[in-house]
Amino acid sequence: MSDENREQPRLTRAALARLDWENQFLQPAFRRIVFTIFETSGIFTGNFHSDGRIHAMSEGRRSLGLDILRTAETYLGPGALSLILAEEIEAQKGSVPNAKSEYADKRRAELGGNVELRDPGTGLVFLDYADPGGTSGGSTDASAGS
Repeated sequence: MSDENREQPRLTRAALARLDWENQFLQPAFRRIVFTIFETSGIFTGNFHSDGRIHAMSEGRRSLGLDILRTAETYLGPGALSLILAEEIEAQKGSVPNAKSEYADKRRAELGGNVELRDPGTGLVFLDYADPGGTSGGSTDASAGS
């Protein structure tokens, strides 16, 4: 059997996951996105609410955020959170270069021109560093964008 016909050894799913986390964490933008997930999930705050349904929902979100943190620490070590927080601090200081996403322009072109894109509605809350009071955007209101 020739060398080119031999099947290459395949990575296990766990080894591939480790490589994925390690490669993604090289990207500052990914570390900022993970911080946004943590902030939105409520892992940095208390989630008590007197309405048991709201409390259970909040704890579920918090639990998922903590699962993501535990996964990051599994693959990257106990300093994973420090890497995430350091990137967020840099972003808050305004030292992150301005970046323009071409997504909206590409999506409008796909839809046939000057089309108003729907707001995302509920989802992750991205902090607006230019608005320290948090008065613009960042809504997680379920009716937003409907």
